Amino acid sequence: MSTRPKAGAESNQLTHAVVADPDVLGRLGVNEFTSAVVGIGSDIQASILISSNLLEAGVPSIWAKAISRQHGQILERLGVHHVVLPEREMGERVAHLVTGRMLDFIEFDDDYALVKTVTLSAVPGGPLSQS
Repeated sequence: MSTRPKAGAESNQLTHAVVADPDVLGRLGVNEFTSAVVGIGSDIQASILISSNLLEAGVPSIWAKAISRQHGQILERLGVHHVVLPEREMGERVAHLVTGRMLDFIEFDDDYALVKTVTLSAVPGGPLSQS
């Protein structure tokens, strides 16, 4: 187990980063944490176990990385508050960019995205509502 204080501007939000085995969580006082991030990318069993232990300890905000859709579904069923699938999300973003019409694409939610694109030559100077 090792703990490292977080340095920099974010230090008022994240006080410590911990690399530990699941059985060490109880000794870390996780029941007093306001948030936790589970960033395990290769060991699904450890990710699920640690997330479950954090939920059982009553941590109010848990973020967890999932490496597959099925892994994400399991974390969501456990009750993890925020499940992130970085590889899938980046793949979707790149797919949108590869089409050539978009310069940038960031999806915020299932129904909302921010898109940077090139305007059509027939629309310059006109209001967006008319394009």
